[in-house]
Amino acid sequence: MMQYSLEDIERYVLRQMGEVEAHDFQVAMDQDDDLKKEVEKMHLLGDAMELEIEDQLRSQLNILREKSARPQRSKQFLLWSIAAVILLMLGLFVWFYSQPNPDLGQFAQSHYLSHQDIDFRSEAGSLEVSEGLVLLRQGQATEAIEWFENYLLSYPDSYESRFILADQLRKSDRNLEARDQFRIIADSPSLLWKEKATWNELLLSAQYDMDFVANQKLRNLLADSNHSYHLLAIQLGEKLDIR
Repeated sequence: MMQYSLEDIERYVLRQMGEVEAHDFQVAMDQDDDLKKEVEKMHLLGDAMELEIEDQLRSQLNILREKSARPQRSKQFLLWSIAAVILLMLGLFVWFYSQPNPDLGQFAQSHYLSHQDIDFRSEAGSLEVSEGLVLLRQGQATEAIEWFENYLLSYPDSYESRFILADQLRKSDRNLEARDQFRIIADSPSLLWKEKATWNELLLSAQYDMDFVANQKLRNLLADSNHSYHLLAIQLGEKLDIR
């Protein structure tokens, strides 16, 4: 089993690993209790550091406030100092809470639907996409992406092809491009691919860009108890604090 350094653990906790590397790390962590404990320690360390920084900044701010009650040669300088401390606190707060949630990443990794997870029953017939699939089976991902992009220019309603393209874009770390392809399918009349694509769209949006469209779709899914992914959407909503 691959050995991971403290630097690797820190990059995983801060979500600085690429998608493939993070997946390999997650597999290793699932098989190694010691590694899992080190990850938990790193999470606790990050929380402790945040609290320590906050306490230090509050202490500095209190000192500045006490000084402001005394005669000062330059009140303007004091006011600028207080403003600088407040801005620093806000900046640290925004930075810390803008870091991707590792738990969200693990959830998305576990529940994402790749084209290999689906029993293909193409709405337009599988022969249309056979050349692209052959390229994938030969390990030529870049060429396959190009083939599907060109194919969809002529056949934009081939939702199976678009799903495969979106999946390959995600595997190439082109996550927002993949999200946009899934969104096209999610907004289509396709009965076979619509719900699956909607779910993948929401997972990628949650990880990389939870825009207004995705936010509204998640709320609609939460309200639709008949949707295939309603229960999973509840879990996703909890992780994003959307109810």
